[in-house]
Amino acid sequence: QADALLGAIAEAVSVNFEGGADGRRYLLNFLRPKTLLLILDNFEHLLGNETPLPALDLVEALLRQAPNVKILVTSRERLNLQEEWVLEVAGLDYPPAGAPTGQPPVSLAAINRYDAVALFVQRASQTRTGFTLAEEEMPAVVRLCQLLAGMPLGLELAATWLRDLSCAEVVAELERGMDFLATTLRNPPARHRSLRAVFDHSWQILSEQEQAILRKLSIFQGSFSREAAGAVAGASLPMLARLADKSLLRRSTDPGGRVRYDLHEMVRQFAAEKLRADPAEEAQVQATHARYFADFLCAFEPDFLNERQTQAYTRMCEEIHNITAAWETACQQPPDADGVDTVQKFINSLGNFYTIHSQLIQGEAFAEKAVAYLRRADPADPVVQTILAKALTWQSIFQLALDKTAQAESNLAESYHLAQQAEAPEQLASALGWQAIIARKKQDFGHMQQLAAQGLTIARQAQLWHLEARMLSHLANAALGMGAYTEARERIQQSLQMYLDHNHLFYVDITRGTLATISGRLGDFDEAKQQWLQVLALQERMGSSHRRHALYVHLGAISQALGECDAARRYYSESIRFCQEVGLETQEAYGLAGLGDLARLLGEYTEAGYYLEQSRQRFQAAGWSQDVAETLYRLGQVALATDDLAAAQQYFADSYALYQPSDNRSGMALAQKGTGQVAQAAAQPEEARRHFCAALQTLQGLEAYPILLDVLTQLAATYLTQDGASRGLLLLAYLRQQTRVTSEVRGQAGDLWNLYRDQIAQPMLTEAVTQAQGSTLAQVIAAAIGDDETAKLLMQYAPELKTENEGYGIMG
Repeated sequence: QADALLGAIAEAVSVNFEGGADGRRYLLNFLRPKTLLLILDNFEHLLGNETPLPALDLVEALLRQAPNVKILVTSRERLNLQEEWVLEVAGLDYPPAGAPTGQPPVSLAAINRYDAVALFVQRASQTRTGFTLAEEEMPAVVRLCQLLAGMPLGLELAATWLRDLSCAEVVAELERGMDFLATTLRNPPARHRSLRAVFDHSWQILSEQEQAILRKLSIFQGSFSREAAGAVAGASLPMLARLADKSLLRRSTDPGGRVRYDLHEMVRQFAAEKLRADPAEEAQVQATHARYFADFLCAFEPDFLNERQTQAYTRMCEEIHNITAAWETACQQPPDADGVDTVQKFINSLGNFYTIHSQLIQGEAFAEKAVAYLRRADPADPVVQTILAKALTWQSIFQLALDKTAQAESNLAESYHLAQQAEAPEQLASALGWQAIIARKKQDFGHMQQLAAQGLTIARQAQLWHLEARMLSHLANAALGMGAYTEARERIQQSLQMYLDHNHLFYVDITRGTLATISGRLGDFDEAKQQWLQVLALQERMGSSHRRHALYVHLGAISQALGECDAARRYYSESIRFCQEVGLETQEAYGLAGLGDLARLLGEYTEAGYYLEQSRQRFQAAGWSQDVAETLYRLGQVALATDDLAAAQQYFADSYALYQPSDNRSGMALAQKGTGQVAQAAAQPEEARRHFCAALQTLQGLEAYPILLDVLTQLAATYLTQDGASRGLLLLAYLRQQTRVTSEVRGQAGDLWNLYRDQIAQPMLTEAVTQAQGSTLAQVIAAAIGDDETAKLLMQYAPELKTENEGYGIMG
């Protein structure tokens, strides 16, 4: 090798001599006074594994004895000389794997600016006359450049196949194996006629230990850490450095400053072939890989529920290809004790990962595979029963999110039964909690309360604080559904405090959202908005998008109530965009309904009708009767605003009919109010008053103050059109003093007051204001409708709501 190098350099600088020691001395003497650049290409062929390395000794002698001779060496392996300055030459730049979420597609012009694409197009045009990159071929060419990581030789070899294949067919062949990348051209050097020839040579100059490590490293999908390489492949840090120096391994640094390694995809395919040649070794490496990542997930499991969630998510994202490959391997192992133990280590972390980041379809597929594996294990083993119960619960969680309620209900029933058999209180309480959520979905809040109370007892007896907190949250939601907002607030505050005490931020996010909902129902709009913004800030801090679509809808509704219409539109639109990104087609209806109601408020009735009808159709298809009922009520308000009284009447009647079977009294009262508004628009004040009073009766025992005050505003209008002006003025005077009314109701009350202010004697106005300032809500209602008993019934479960001057405001 040294003689060959000596002869090649002598020929390049026009020196004639016989090879050997004298030739070396003659060449060194000749070059000592020279100033020149000497280029040594493909030097890795002269390195090998021998020690010492004669060719390298010659280079070292040139550097030492000919100081003005600069040497440029290209090599797939470092020379490891003190004088060496290393410049790593990667492939040509190529399009990245994916654009950030929400970004528009990359244009054809932008793709053509990547060097890898430009080289491929240039070589393709030589192969196929007139070839230009068309829009429909762009994805295949981008994928090709990604597979080859911009490797020029690979791109040139791939382009030669365009005589017979399309770009997409070239990619398909390449994904099947590297042997496809070979050329029939006669004049390229032998080592450049196929990728296999390149890799075969690199493989031959590796030591047996290096070959063994490289084979095992091929099990990794994407990048991997030094710790993973050591645990799975037995690779030490010096060994990783040697493989990197030989350009068989690439080094990079993640955003956290940790060093990561990866194999070029073609190198990985080549090494994987070598691993598959020994099935026993391959099986052993796969099993080790699966166990390593099972333990990796187990270590990160607690972090998904605390302030380290973002870091845990980042680490899982880095390893997700390895984790999913390890998961596939784990599910193919025999369902013995070791196999079951490995599988169960994946369940909670992968479940949390897919849930928190709204990857619902992937989550359902993962849980389904876990259940299928565990059904092959010993059904009488309590350990298997417990883990299967956990997997079934996770499957039901994703099914519920994907509107597969019947399947979720069946899985939870089986989970509960298995947990009973195994005497596993944690899984028993967990199944009860999710059954409570199904009861809530069905608007059966009494059953929800029973299930949550049962789960709370189990959690407390087993001292499972996290499930105790969750059951308190379910009890709060049951109270919320039954209109007992004060009780709901007390329960959710207990739950929230427990999660804060234990720093479980994921559930802090959920419970604070429930607290915000309660604040909105009680009319504390400013407080509710701040709470929802805290939830959003916490999610962004944690890198979570759990139920983000619902969060945006809530923020839109609160902004609308505060009269912040631009913000409301933005939040509703964000909810729709999010649903479209993650495939939540039905849930998109909530954002559409919000946009529709906002358009109604702004007088854009055609747009309002369109959005609301789209929303109604989706809710109808999903069988969500209560959401259909609310949308019908909103459509009734649009019809009322456009003077289509017959349509409005029908919408309100249909809404009431859907609310009634679930005993949704808040909804029923809204529908009754709507019917009263139709009568009022038809100049039938007595009929309108009858419906408004019926709505007040329906609200008895509920703390539904927003709806209550909305009804009272409409009732005030009926008095102002007949002889009961003093009653109407009392209601309006009371309503106008409140600071927690919606922008819409405040506007309605203000318009009515201004309309009649100039028509009513000043003493009557003064008397109404004075009386309102010293009255509770119950007293105002009694004075307005002349029925003390109704007022007492209406307020029997609610605290006294006083006027703003007495320190207690109320929303409308």
